[in-house]
Amino acid sequence: MSPFASIGCALLALTSRIAVQAADNSPRPNLVYILADDLGYGDVSRLHAHGRIATPHVDRLAREGLTFTDAHTGSSVCTPTRYGLMTGRYAWRSRLKTGVLGGLSPRLIERDRMTVASLLRAHGYHTACIGKWHLGMDWVVKEGKHVSELSIETPAQVWNVEFAQPARNGPKTVGFDFFFGISASLDMVPYAYIENDRVTRVPDRDGDFPWFHGRPRRTRRGPTAEGFDAADVLGEFTRCATPWCIIPSTDRSPSARDAGNCCSAPTPAVGAPRVPEAPMQPRCRRSSSTTSKRTRASSTISTSGIRIGSETSSPNSSSK
Repeated sequence: MSPFASIGCALLALTSRIAVQAADNSPRPNLVYILADDLGYGDVSRLHAHGRIATPHVDRLAREGLTFTDAHTGSSVCTPTRYGLMTGRYAWRSRLKTGVLGGLSPRLIERDRMTVASLLRAHGYHTACIGKWHLGMDWVVKEGKHVSELSIETPAQVWNVEFAQPARNGPKTVGFDFFFGISASLDMVPYAYIENDRVTRVPDRDGDFPWFHGRPRRTRRGPTAEGFDAADVLGEFTRCATPWCIIPSTDRSPSARDAGNCCSAPTPAVGAPRVPEAPMQPRCRRSSSTTSKRTRASSTISTSGIRIGSETSSPNSSSK
């Protein structure tokens, strides 16, 4: 993941445009930020002509916008990447110096810390985060119990939370008007959807999921909500995020017409578990990943009205 070099250029362009539009009262553009887990530089077919996977939609973003190929990161894994993108700070300036949070970890973003979401909301945007959060939220921990604060919870800790109670200090606390997603990676508990600060269904059973489609390895076992299936998650996120991404300003109510939408869409794909939706499963085949030059992750910036195409990390990038 390469937030610091490229996100600075993107945010300068976006905030400059927003400031100009705020000054002349013109409608603000919709902003969509898609953050992909474990997407390698060579996994985007426009950047790797001999790759095995076609990515026509990302290719179009790159073709019609900008592609950043020299970028750097202070940490290439989930939580630090998200912290850096949300706050503009090096992640090691937070309490988390290395590694990632778990699904039950408390909030990492400091109180009153400005984020991209709170900045945009201050400029009149409606803001949503739909997908994988992985920046912590304050679950109600059972009396006499505890969960790991700065690491993934242990198997003995996974039921130490009152899942029927609200999880405070999550996305809505740092600038998002709406959140729908999961608390951390799709191989971390709880296996349940969260809407704003509550699970949509309370986990009431132990569960796990295939690590790869068609292979025996499983995810961590733990609290699972009825009806939750890892294979359905990407589809659910897409259906929820689409209205935030495509509704033009002319289709909004008069009071919201000039506000603009900002949708952050941090997808758990293509990170594990890799379990595609049922219609895609017959097309899945085992294949070698050696044909793809991989880094830990990459991201795509898309805007409506501002052409900033795709952002990926260079295979030759170094860490700061």
